[in-house]
Amino acid sequence: MNYRHIYHAGNLCDVFKHIVLVQLLERLHEKAPPLFHLDTHAGIGLYALDSVEATKTSEASDGIKKIATAQHPMFGRYFTLLRRANALFPAINICPGSPWLMAQLLRPHDKLVLCEKHPDDFLLLKKNMPAWPNIQLHHRDAYEAMGALLPPHEPRGFVLIDPPFEQADEWQKIHAALQKSAKKFSHAVCALWYPIKDRTTTQRHVETIANMGWKKIMLAEFIYAPPQRSDRLNGCGMLLINAPWQLDQWLTALIPALHQALQQPNCGSLVEVMGES
Repeated sequence: MNYRHIYHAGNLCDVFKHIVLVQLLERLHEKAPPLFHLDTHAGIGLYALDSVEATKTSEASDGIKKIATAQHPMFGRYFTLLRRANALFPAINICPGSPWLMAQLLRPHDKLVLCEKHPDDFLLLKKNMPAWPNIQLHHRDAYEAMGALLPPHEPRGFVLIDPPFEQADEWQKIHAALQKSAKKFSHAVCALWYPIKDRTTTQRHVETIANMGWKKIMLAEFIYAPPQRSDRLNGCGMLLINAPWQLDQWLTALIPALHQALQQPNCGSLVEVMGES
C-alpha cells in the first residue's frame, strides 16, 4: 500500500477516466430505479494540486489544468463539476477524484459505497467527502468488498475498479473478482481502469475478462505514447462491462477531442465492442 495518487492527480489518465465516468453515470441515472455505486479504490476524494506531493511531479499541468481551458461541448458536464470544486475556474487548484464526482451526481434514492485500504488515505477520504446518509465509507480491501457487497439490495449496480497496479498479482485479483461477479451479479455495470505500458500484456488480460461470460464488453483506450515500453505510462484504458446503449459512439467522438484539447498525439487510441449478446 505504498501508492499515493496525490503524486499523479489530475494527469492525462485522470482526465480521460473522469470524463468517461461522468458520462457513464449520467446515462445510468437516466433510468429511475435506484442505483448502487461502489468505488473499490477510492483514494482521498479531493486532491490539492498546490501540495508538496502534487507539485513534485506537476502532472496536472498537462492534464486537468490544460483541459479546463478547452472549448468543447463534450467536456461541459465535467466542467460543471470542476467549477464546484474550483471557485476560480478555469484556474484549477483542486482535482476532484472519482468518489467526489460520484457523490455530486448521486440521486437521493441512490447509494454510494467508497472503499479505501490505505489508513492515511482513508482518514483523508472521511474528511473530504460529504456526510450524506446515502454515502458509506469502508476501510477495507477492494476485492473483499466486491465479494461481500455484490449483488446489492438495489435493483441496479455500478462498480468502479481503479487499482494502483502496484502489486504483481493485481490483474489476477481483478480476474478473480470479476469472475465471481459475472456469476452472481451478471447485469452489473462495471468500469475497470487500467494503465497501458506494454499493450501486448494488457490485451491478454483484457481478453481473459472478455471470456468470462459477461453480456457486453466495451474498451476505450486513450494512448498518447507508443505502447511498447513497459517502463513508462503510455496511456490508459477503460474496460466497460454492460455499458449503456450507444456509449461507444460517444466515446468514439470523445477520444479525438481529448487528443486535440490536451495536445497529445494519438498513438493507437481505440474504442471497441468486444462482445454483445
